[in-house]
Amino acid sequence: MGKVKTRLAADIGERAAFEINNFLLKHTAAVTKDLPVVKEVHYSEEIGEDDFWEEEFFQKKNQHGEDLGERMKNAFEAGFRNGYKNIIIIGSDLYDLCKEDLENAFQQFTDHQYVIGPAEDGG
Repeated sequence: MGKVKTRLAADIGERAAFEINNFLLKHTAAVTKDLPVVKEVHYSEEIGEDDFWEEEFFQKKNQHGEDLGERMKNAFEAGFRNGYKNIIIIGSDLYDLCKEDLENAFQQFTDHQYVIGPAEDGG
């Protein structure tokens, strides 16, 4: 508590923001778990143990960089260095995200060099 959804917590309290964050993490894990691709979870601080990201399905990494943009850039660069050809990066708090969205994005790489999904929340 106190480290997640801080803007939301200012309005609804740290406990409620924490519970919403956990709900969204569980949702994202459920949506992505069965995708037949390598999945990495990049932690902003220490790598969590015994959390929503089962090691059977998700590789755990640390983020590197001063801000979110740099951390995402570094994750892409590391992925390409490791031989991945198609990389999708998503947030862990996207309630509307479904498995079909991600499958469609990967399918788009057949004809497109990059794919950008809509962000209706201003992100």
